Amino acid sequence: MSGRSSQVTPLKTSNPTPCVVCRLPLPIRPVSVAEVGRYWCCIRCGAKHLSVFMENSPAECKTNVRPHENDAAKPTPIVERRPTPAGSPTIGDPTGVATLPLPGRGPVVCSLQTQVSQSIDEAVARGEHLTGQSTGPPFINQLRNHGTRCYDAGTEAKLVEQYDESLRQLEALVTSLEQGDPVDPDAPRAIARESLVKATEDLDLFVRLGINPPSTGYPSRHSLHVAMLAASIGANLGWDENTLVELGVGCLLHDLGMLRIPDRLYDADRVLSDAEFNDVVRHPFYTFEALSEQLHRVPLVSRMVAYQTHERCDGSGYPRNRRSNLIHAAAKVAAVADVYVALVSNRPHRPALMPYAAIEHLLVGVKQGAFDVGAVRALLRTVSLFPIGSYLALKDGRVGRVMRTNRDQYARPIIEVWWPDQLENTPQVIDLSKASQIAIQGPLPRLLAS
Repeated sequence: MSGRSSQVTPLKTSNPTPCVVCRLPLPIRPVSVAEVGRYWCCIRCGAKHLSVFMENSPAECKTNVRPHENDAAKPTPIVERRPTPAGSPTIGDPTGVATLPLPGRGPVVCSLQTQVSQSIDEAVARGEHLTGQSTGPPFINQLRNHGTRCYDAGTEAKLVEQYDESLRQLEALVTSLEQGDPVDPDAPRAIARESLVKATEDLDLFVRLGINPPSTGYPSRHSLHVAMLAASIGANLGWDENTLVELGVGCLLHDLGMLRIPDRLYDADRVLSDAEFNDVVRHPFYTFEALSEQLHRVPLVSRMVAYQTHERCDGSGYPRNRRSNLIHAAAKVAAVADVYVALVSNRPHRPALMPYAAIEHLLVGVKQGAFDVGAVRALLRTVSLFPIGSYLALKDGRVGRVMRTNRDQYARPIIEVWWPDQLENTPQVIDLSKASQIAIQGPLPRLLAS
C-alpha cells in the first residue's frame, strides 16, 4: 500500500466497511469534507470505492483492496461546496456515490391470493387488461420548449410548493390507511393530475426533482418520485394526459402494502434472506386489501400498475413471475421508474448509486431481458444518459452539471460548465448536441476542485 497519499488521515475507529456489492470487509471509509480520497477496488468482486484507506484497520482485511489502476498516482480532492450562480436550482441534487448495485436475486414465487388478484390473474391469462388506453392527444404537445435557458426561479418555487403539498396529501393518505381511518380514494388522482399541470411549465426541472429523491419518508416520498418519473417517461412515449394520470395513480399506490411489512425488514442494514424477502413480495396483495373498500374507484390501469410494477419482462419479478407479453404497458414503465428511483436512493443496506451507474444498470437489464426496451429508451429521452442534475467531467478539464436533455441525443445533453477553480462563477451553458468538439470524460459523484 506504499502508493497512499500522506494526506490521508485514518479514523479513530478501525471497523472495516463492507463492500457494497459482495460485503467483503474492506479497510476503507468514506471521504470527508476537503479530504483527499482515491479509488480502491475490492479484490473479490472488483467494485470501485472512492474512499480513504484506514491504516489501523484489522490486519486480516488490509489486503482486501487494491488501488484502482487509473487512480494509483493521482488522488482526487473532494469538496462539498456547491456552485450557486443566479438561476441555479436548489432542488434535486444527486447524492449517489456507489458504482455497482447489490447482486440480483432469482425469481420468487408468491402463492398468496386475494379476490382482487385472482380476478386480475384470470383476466391476464386471457390476454385482457394488458394494452394501453392512450387515445387522446399526446401530453408532450403541451410542454414548453425551453432550449438552453436556465431554470426560472419562480417556476422552481411553484414546483417545490406543489411537490410539498402533494407529499403532504400522500402522507395523510398513508397515515389514514395505517390507522384504519376512511380515506379519499380520489386523492391520488388529484395528486397525479396537479403534478402533470406543473410539469407543463418545465419538464426538465420537474424531472430533476423527481429523479433525485431524499432518502427519507418511505414509502410516501419514494412513491411520489416514482410517479413523477413514470409520468415523464410516459409523456415521452406519446401518451395522453388521462393515461399519464392513471399511471401516476398506480405508482402512488404501488407500495402502500409495505405498511404491513415489519419495519425490521425494510429498515434492515443488510441484504434480506430469501425467507424475509418472501414476506416483502406479498405487499402488492396488501395494497389491494388496504384499498378494498375504495378499489372500485381506482382505474384499471392504476390497478395493473400497482399489481405489476415489480414484475420483470424475463419472468424474474413478482408476485406472479409474468413475462413481457403478460405485463401491462404502463406497469413496464412503472418498473423502470421504480428501479431507477430505488437505485439512486440511499438504503440502510447500501449507498445510493451515482445516476449514471443507475442508467448503466437498467441498460444491462434491457440486454438481459428484464426491462422493456421502449420504456428504457423513453427513460433516456427523459433524463439522458448522464441524468439531469448529475455531474460530469469534460476532457478539456472543465466540470459540468446536466441541466436539460436533448431527447433522442441521449449522450449529448445541455450542461452548465465551470473550470474547477472557478466554481463560484456563473456557468457557461453548452448544448453538447451542437458542440461536437467537446467530449465527456465521464460521470462524477460531485463537483471536483482542481
